[in-house]
Amino acid sequence: MRVLLADDHEGFRRSVRQLLATTEDLRVVEECADGETALELLRSERLDVAVLDIAMPGMDGLSVARAAQQEELGCRVVILTMHDDPELERHAWLAGVRGYIRKEHAVTQLIPSLRSIQS
Repeated sequence: MRVLLADDHEGFRRSVRQLLATTEDLRVVEECADGETALELLRSERLDVAVLDIAMPGMDGLSVARAAQQEELGCRVVILTMHDDPELERHAWLAGVRGYIRKEHAVTQLIPSLRSIQS
């Protein structure tokens, strides 16, 4: 599975990249720190899944998810966020995301979540 990782915290991106590197079936092929670049990459690259932070400079992760769904880019979106806000999570589901994971649970939930949306 070809993964885009978009988060404005470089250290966190590095940690997620290292986590996904422990698998044979998930590979981070693109990374960025802002929503505009994430959407550009989704438009130009053949990616299976985008792991997006909600709070990024410029375009936020939910706006990227909405645009990807409206443009039918064929990439599934998983939100990886610090926000524990039911209303924000509801907006994420309405934006077409396939997963909503708190960053504190990334180590245990991200890989199973990505694998579950693979089919």
